[in-house]
Amino acid sequence: MVRLWGHKKEEEEPPPERRDVPVRALTPSGWISGTLVVPGIVGVVDFIHKESFLRLTEVQFEGDEEKMQFLALKRDSIVFLSVDSNENLESVETVGFQEEHRVTCWIEGGAVQGVMLLRLGARLSDYIARHDGLVVLRECRYRVRNPMTMKVEEGKSWALLMNPQNIVAVTEGPQTGGG
Repeated sequence: MVRLWGHKKEEEEPPPERRDVPVRALTPSGWISGTLVVPGIVGVVDFIHKESFLRLTEVQFEGDEEKMQFLALKRDSIVFLSVDSNENLESVETVGFQEEHRVTCWIEGGAVQGVMLLRLGARLSDYIARHDGLVVLRECRYRVRNPMTMKVEEGKSWALLMNPQNIVAVTEGPQTGGG
């Protein structure tokens, strides 16, 4: 195709799609709620693993009435992140034979229980120690001391993304079945 200067290309590629994913993060500064902007074709977990700062919009800090339009949240500062939508949280690294493990992760000021997928034969402690990004737990319950109010809070989430750097100890319960 011959293109003349000053004329638009006939078939321009559409801009990349994006998804607005509502999230709630527990940080050392308390809870932060906002919307994570994710490219449309990338999985949430894979996207987060590649980012050192998460770009959030419509952000609200616990206790503040006003929302901020934008916040760059350092991934390493997240204790855990709750994804408030029905997002697929499968990561590229979880492809293959896996089994579900019921785990309890102790963090400073509390504990999180849930189900984690591990490759067959993998040791939980090795997986946590070597994991670079956030780890996915499903069917979660948590009981944590809020760093802002110092009150103990309990909650449930269909999935949480835990920061392995903030896990003080981990234990495994009976396996829940194959994956």
